[in-house]
Amino acid sequence: MLTVAAAYELFITDRLNRGVKPVTLKWYEVRLRPLLERYGNYPVNTLTLGDLRAYIISLREQAELFASGRSRHPAVPGQRSLWTVRGHVQALRSFFKWVYEESECGLIPAKNPGLRLKSPMPPIRRDNAVDPDVVKKMFVAAGKSQEGIRNRAFLAMLWDTGARLSEVLGLRLADVDMRRRRAMVIGKFDKARYVPFTPITADLIQQWLSIRPKGGSNLFCSLGNTPGKPLTMSGVYWMIRRLKKKAGLEDDTRANPHAFRHGFARQFRRAGGNLWDLKEILGHTHIDITIGFYAVADEERIAKIHEQFSPMRNLDET
Repeated sequence: MLTVAAAYELFITDRLNRGVKPVTLKWYEVRLRPLLERYGNYPVNTLTLGDLRAYIISLREQAELFASGRSRHPAVPGQRSLWTVRGHVQALRSFFKWVYEESECGLIPAKNPGLRLKSPMPPIRRDNAVDPDVVKKMFVAAGKSQEGIRNRAFLAMLWDTGARLSEVLGLRLADVDMRRRRAMVIGKFDKARYVPFTPITADLIQQWLSIRPKGGSNLFCSLGNTPGKPLTMSGVYWMIRRLKKKAGLEDDTRANPHAFRHGFARQFRRAGGNLWDLKEILGHTHIDITIGFYAVADEERIAKIHEQFSPMRNLDET
């Protein structure tokens, strides 16, 4: 009888055959590892919905983080966030969906216990967004040198599209349509989507393209000793640290790449953009993810509407 561990190896092999990126394979590995530790020797077709629910509860109740000994981080007291647990549920669903589809082909006799497995609903949390004034200061600090022109174009793509850092770094020259002002990014689970950008960003990109070193296919590349090679994540974080220092910002000023994504979403909502459109732009799989992060951006608008229409306005002063 095929065990959960053996089915996992077949599942990963199938992902490889489909050309899944290493970062996605790592995502599955991290989120399915606890399942293998708990049920790896069990026949895969014996697990029930009740087993998976108990497993999810155990993930939520675990009292230590990095307790498996497989991480470079030491074990510390703490619990997984509900957002992290949702990722584990998503991985479980994908795994057992694959097992069930393979069973229909006669390869693995199993039912799909993950079909009715629900994700925990995390509380609405406030976004950790970069402040628009910080963005302006970093743009000014970038300057007009070759490196500065590249950095301004890069920051513009983050701020104007809400794309993830990995998505912007992965942009190839052929992915950017300057005439229609949109770019095709590859998001989580290798899902492609188009993100639009404004004429201002198009102008900054065009300035960068006019001086970009020859060679390489990535839109954003390194300069100096390795011209033309793809810009890396570490290179971006180094760039941001230098821009913050040059702009006179404190070290703890929130300006990491994901803060730009949150900042885009917050400004989009404050300007009147709706959650469904925001979901598509950001590439969220489910609308509840968008709501969980950005519904709170309506608080200021709701407070103003409340002040305007509250029945208390109609009471005479006493």
